[in-house]
Amino acid sequence: MKKIIPFLLLFHSFAIANFDLSWSYDQYLTQTDLKNALDQYASLELKIKHNSYSDNWFYGVETLSAFSIDTSNQKYIAVPNLFFGYELPSIGDNYTINWIIGRYKKSLSILYNEKTTSYLKAEPEFWSVMDEIWEMGLWQSQINWDYFATKQQGLAGAFLTVKKEPWMLTVFLSGLFLPDHGPAVDIKPNGTIQSSSRWFIPPQSNFILFNQRIDTLYWINTPYLKNILLNESIATRFRFGDIHKQWMSIAYAKKPINQIYFTADSGFSIKESTINNMIYYHLFDHSLLSIEFGMKKEKWGVLVLSVTQEMPTPHTNIKHQITPVLPDALFFSSHTRWNVHHYLPLQYIDLNWIYTQHQSNGETHTQKISQQLSQSLPNNRFKLQQGFSITTQSKIFKIGKQKFSVYLRYWHSFPEKGDWIQSAIHWQLTPRLKLTGIIDILGANTEESFFKSYEQNDRVILKVAYAIH
Repeated sequence: MKKIIPFLLLFHSFAIANFDLSWSYDQYLTQTDLKNALDQYASLELKIKHNSYSDNWFYGVETLSAFSIDTSNQKYIAVPNLFFGYELPSIGDNYTINWIIGRYKKSLSILYNEKTTSYLKAEPEFWSVMDEIWEMGLWQSQINWDYFATKQQGLAGAFLTVKKEPWMLTVFLSGLFLPDHGPAVDIKPNGTIQSSSRWFIPPQSNFILFNQRIDTLYWINTPYLKNILLNESIATRFRFGDIHKQWMSIAYAKKPINQIYFTADSGFSIKESTINNMIYYHLFDHSLLSIEFGMKKEKWGVLVLSVTQEMPTPHTNIKHQITPVLPDALFFSSHTRWNVHHYLPLQYIDLNWIYTQHQSNGETHTQKISQQLSQSLPNNRFKLQQGFSITTQSKIFKIGKQKFSVYLRYWHSFPEKGDWIQSAIHWQLTPRLKLTGIIDILGANTEESFFKSYEQNDRVILKVAYAIH
């Protein structure tokens, strides 16, 4: 009977899971010069989420699916969480051991409350707090259907955790690699690349050659699916201390880079008067090392200091790529949360700071971009090279049976003097029906920057969500 428990729990979860169905409408306020990009987008999204713990077995499921209901033909189906596991509590000298199989975003310490005879979940533990806050996509892949509303997906594989307070050790092994989800892109039979998404910047479509404008065409050398999905990963994380007081953690991984990279072999056709590009898919590995220190006080909040080193592995045997796709990099970051609800009508104030230091040997991929084709995503996967962000959310105000709150986030980048302001209003009409209004405003002073690339994406979003059960 115990052998079929996890399968029964997983099947049962779909019957009692939380289902949220939402409709969203995006109206962009500025025109873009991107071909085929729309000014309005409408989509339907379905979320399914459920977690449970019973007789030392625990499981979780979280699925996301979104489909455009306009002419943009954008869609994604993702499973950020799908796992089951078993925990052996109080073994030997108060050791706790659990194993998990599946796709898992974050560790949740499971505590037993003897007074209420129920199981409680403590705070989540991330592979990297910095990666979670800045949505960098270094550790875990993301859904980049919309670059300003990314959703993190978990690592897929086997997890083994051994814990004895005040320390915890987690080991992750996998032979499966699931990369980032990006916007839908279509390569036409005539070799042109098209996308109705504003979040995809197509490669150059023509050149001036011999005082004439020459078209550029592209074809993909399609890789075998197994060459993308079947790739090894290994990671480990050690935490010492109490996450409710003071703690430190160190995490290391050797795994594929979550973004998919392409290069092109170009050739000029005299007969067709075109530049023909054969696109090649490449997978690059990298090593990640994250060290973080945290401190928490219930009265005032949380402070986390973080350092992450990324070391991409060079591939000298690739025909059309002779340098690492990214240089080695160091990321320094701090996260501070102040609990201000005691004396302000706010729940919290977050202040985050980041500084990135690159170390390159010779010519980098970014410097070779005029000669080689690359997706826009890898070159823009870090929103801020040097900068800070401030985030706050108001308390929940009540008017009769209705509830509403206000959210505000501001990003600033020092090198490019770029800014991003996002404000939102959440209005809970009924326990099941919720309205959300969002405004995104961007700006930058320099030409070559992340914010400058997307400053044409000022927008207003209206979202209606209904909790089915």
